[in-house]
Amino acid sequence: MFVCALHRLYGPEFFTTVLLGVFNKFKTSESSVERKNLLNAVVHFYLFQSVSAKLLMGIVRHLLESCTEADIEILIFLMHNIGL
Repeated sequence: MFVCALHRLYGPEFFTTVLLGVFNKFKTSESSVERKNLLNAVVHFYLFQSVSAKLLMGIVRHLLESCTEADIEILIFLMHNIGL
């Protein structure tokens, strides 16, 4: 919520650096727990309307392409947290 509030105050320049950091960490992370926590941050960015649904659909497509057990578990976690 704090990052979304700063996004509203300082604009997209601040938020872009935060979001890029989260995605870079998500792509390089091997820990399922850490990936879930990072994705949870992105879900909350979506719920506070700081990112669009297109970004979440891109993440879903990425997770479906690899189709590993860990990625499917993360996909289920994502769908659960956005309310589907």
